Amino acid sequence: MSTVGDTFKESPELSPEEARLPERVQELEGLIRIISMRPEITFQVGAPHSPWYFEFNKAVVNAPINDLLDRSMDYCRGLALHEAAHATVTRIFDMLRTDLFSRREIHSLFNVIEDCRIETWMLNRSPGCAPWVRLYNDRLFAGILHGPPLQSHAAQFNMSILSKWWFGEYPSTLAPQVWDALKRAMPSIERAIGAQPPSFAVESEMIRRAYEGNRTLRFSYMRQDLFDPPSYFEMLIRIRQLQMVHIVLNEILPIFLELFE
Repeated sequence: MSTVGDTFKESPELSPEEARLPERVQELEGLIRIISMRPEITFQVGAPHSPWYFEFNKAVVNAPINDLLDRSMDYCRGLALHEAAHATVTRIFDMLRTDLFSRREIHSLFNVIEDCRIETWMLNRSPGCAPWVRLYNDRLFAGILHGPPLQSHAAQFNMSILSKWWFGEYPSTLAPQVWDALKRAMPSIERAIGAQPPSFAVESEMIRRAYEGNRTLRFSYMRQDLFDPPSYFEMLIRIRQLQMVHIVLNEILPIFLELFE
């Protein structure tokens, strides 16, 4: 069930924005369930200025109350769909050791490529959401393209991936080492972003054979599959995620780590 909070139930005088909050929550919850193809997902109103996020263990999308009250509904729809896409497409944390993310820059590398990947999937699944996505990406990414240069070469590399994916161009203030690394890594980055499942559920015996023939996937999901066998579509989601992980680990990460030398 959606969580709106008790504050508004107790106050007899609500602003117009507060009065609309339950209706907004209901719409956003329905939207994420449709796009994610996961009817069990719920939507919760989070603390002011908390992040938008999808909690995988509980299948909950969190949204900060200040955005729900102050931002346009289209802005909130776009971010809700971003989290819905994570719910459907992202399985990266099932496949990687947590110690790999002990370095913040490496965690950021995986995150930015995954964000580009899941939003590309989302736009393919629901092309009509493009104006909603533009509302928040133009706001969040504008500083990358036109702002002052970032000091860290790793940060320049990661933010340039987002800039190239969204605006079609790199920031103009990159260090020469970062330019060189991006030129060498970009073909692999584009392949990693393109490692997506289809935008609709599919069934095929070929998917099952490919899934069961992959030792990494069998090991990662051995216990889970025993008690909750995956659908064909879920198998394909995991296969595509593993392709993305393989490309990042073997082709992109070695180039990225050169920036630390």
